Amino acid sequence: MGYPLDHFDDVDLIVVFADLLDRSLKAGGFNDVPVVQLEQPTIQARGESGVFFQFIFDDKIGWTTSDYHWDDVAQNFVFNERQHMQGTVRVSVLYPFDPLQHDPATRRTAKDLANYLSQKLNSSNYRMFFRKAGIGILRTPNVRPNPFENDRGQYEFMPSFDLEMVYNRKINETVPPIVEIMGELFRV
Repeated sequence: MGYPLDHFDDVDLIVVFADLLDRSLKAGGFNDVPVVQLEQPTIQARGESGVFFQFIFDDKIGWTTSDYHWDDVAQNFVFNERQHMQGTVRVSVLYPFDPLQHDPATRRTAKDLANYLSQKLNSSNYRMFFRKAGIGILRTPNVRPNPFENDRGQYEFMPSFDLEMVYNRKINETVPPIVEIMGELFRV
């Protein structure tokens, strides 16, 4: 994928976002935690741990901008229309906590990992990575604890946070040139 992009579809956003989440985990020493898109169209096992992300919604910001130009090769007009978008991504963390673990370097909860990722993705360095890809990061508000009862009747925490980002969506249309104008006169 060439950077920066001037247009993002969901697949482009997924590639950039999953890569940066994976880099963040490896930088923090979490090499055994997979990054998974939540609620995919295929059935997958949940696993004991993971960082899950899902795109919640897209808001259109402002009005569209448009331009057109003549394509000499195709002999038609190309009409471009861009829309600035604000998208929200939810990142959820499932990470088992071992209360018997005494090593402070590895004694982390799922909420610790969620706070780490929230801070890492909003750091100056990672904002630069997003910016190079053509994505702007607005903010990462609070981390929510989100307790639930698992399939074994045990309580677990799956903390989550939302990341707000801005990017562009674009549509292109081709318009053939006007070749002939025919007029008719009608009596009124």
